Amino acid sequence: MRSPTTVLRARRAPARGEELRRARLASPAVQDLVHLARFLDNAFVFPGTNIRFGLDGLIGLIPGAGDALSALISIYIIHRAKMLGAPERLLNKMRWNVLIDTVAGAVPFLGDLFDVAFKSNVRNVRLLLDHLGVDADLGDGPQGWAERPR
Repeated sequence: MRSPTTVLRARRAPARGEELRRARLASPAVQDLVHLARFLDNAFVFPGTNIRFGLDGLIGLIPGAGDALSALISIYIIHRAKMLGAPERLLNKMRWNVLIDTVAGAVPFLGDLFDVAFKSNVRNVRLLLDHLGVDADLGDGPQGWAERPR
């Protein structure tokens, strides 16, 4: 059995990349995107259910202009991801998520239900966090459902 001092000596120093990832975790720019995605997609809970929705779902209820405004906010998230150094391939995945959300969201009523389920902003921020090697609570719980307090 190893003594505690042996265990301490056996730990390796963090690589430069790991230090940068930790620094990005504390970055206000990353935290701002996490908060924005939570507000847009997971801010509220339907009473009596675990289903979360956000401002994006409410904005989408406005015919025509709601989906356009929602797409503009989503494009802002993509722009911020680009400023944080996301590669073009990742940005393209994020663009596809926004395109799918915008086109499907344009369908009356069914599109609004799709907006609540698809959560493109949380998906996009999750892609960015995975790329940066950062973990954050986006309020999506398991499979996009909120965990019910006990």
